[in-house]
Amino acid sequence: MRGRLGTLFRGLPISLATRLTVLLALVFALVLAVVGTVLVERVRSALDQQVLDHLAGEAALLSERLSLEATPTQWVTIIHRQITRTPTLQVELLDPTGRRVGVWNAISSLPAPRYLPAAELGVGANHSMALVAYPIDAGGFRLGAVVVAASLGTVNAYLADLSRRVLEAGGLGLVLAVVGSMVMTRRALEPLQKVAATAGEISSSEDLQRRLPAHGPYDEVRALSESFNAMLGRLEVAFDRQTRFVADASHELRTPLMVVKGYADLLDRWGQEDPAVRQEAVQAIQREAARMTRLVQDLLILADTDRGIDVNPSTVDVSTLLEEVRAEVEVIRPDRTATLDAPPGITVTADADRMRQLLWILVDNAIRYTREGGRIHLAASAQNDRVEIRVEDDGIGIPAEDLPHIFERFYRVEKARSRKVGGAGLGLSIASAIVATLGGQIRATSEVGHTVFTVRLHRASAPR
Repeated sequence: MRGRLGTLFRGLPISLATRLTVLLALVFALVLAVVGTVLVERVRSALDQQVLDHLAGEAALLSERLSLEATPTQWVTIIHRQITRTPTLQVELLDPTGRRVGVWNAISSLPAPRYLPAAELGVGANHSMALVAYPIDAGGFRLGAVVVAASLGTVNAYLADLSRRVLEAGGLGLVLAVVGSMVMTRRALEPLQKVAATAGEISSSEDLQRRLPAHGPYDEVRALSESFNAMLGRLEVAFDRQTRFVADASHELRTPLMVVKGYADLLDRWGQEDPAVRQEAVQAIQREAARMTRLVQDLLILADTDRGIDVNPSTVDVSTLLEEVRAEVEVIRPDRTATLDAPPGITVTADADRMRQLLWILVDNAIRYTREGGRIHLAASAQNDRVEIRVEDDGIGIPAEDLPHIFERFYRVEKARSRKVGGAGLGLSIASAIVATLGGQIRATSEVGHTVFTVRLHRASAPR
């Protein structure tokens, strides 16, 4: 039935309230039909049984009296007395073979019944009559049988009137049920209509700060409103982040582009005649081009992290990797002191390339913000199922109010993360995304002269 209703309503511009009302009306009508039918049939059965019980009593009384009398004249007298006392009865006599030998007070509306042999007499009823056949025995011999019948016209008339009344009551009940269903359905769906109206207003106004009302009892509507509000909150954060990201990216790209344009104009005006100007312009353009290249590469990496970084999990020896990074720092920046404190054999389950990228982001950050002769310390330790990696420096530090934001995209501490040391404020965002992909955590602590970045990852030997 549900599938048929779905097919009936599919494609029609019918509201949910109307569909529910029709569905409830159909269910109520079905219940009324079943209840009415069962009621009428139960009453019919009870009335038929009542008539049969009455006929059985009359037949038993006649059979007892007839068995005590031996002559047919006496039988006729007894039957006439019974008919006179109960004129609505039809009485018939059967011989031992079941053949009819006499009929008294025949009811013309009764069809001629089909009788069984006297040895198989019983009771029966159809929609127009009821009858009971009772044997007549005397001295151990079967003398015949008496059949008592009565019309069911009165019963049928009563049942017809009952059916009509049930139908009328059912129709009235159905009307009341439809009206009640419409009222209750509209009242029940009123919160949903408000939710839909508010959601439409939010969509048309693009006001992601607005929220749906979520009050009253905790029911399905409130749960829907709270889920929708949570989704709006996430959308608002994502939209603000995207807006800020586009603005920051445009700002970061605008500065080198302006520099390139300025030096290109300088080269066009005086570069042909002055080699020094030409050399300065070329170097500046190359420097800014390299800066834009790094920025675009970082943006591509962040785009990959948003889609999900592809990783190839394997067992990575952290101790060995840190030693390689420390040695590379000494070669690349001999004016910095790099130290290592990592027992051998510390391993994690991670992607080796992403691990190296992560460490170099943190080490490069430490190199940028330590003075010449500064110290960079790499360390690793294992405890239970976790491995902790630390990158420390004795640089200028990060103010406490900026620490919660350093992993945000394009965020830079104005006093320290200036363009003089390069970078666009994307490195730590990439590092945070890599750590999240590897299933770990990253945090930073800092004070003047001491900054520590701590990364916690799953230990390779421990089940994840």
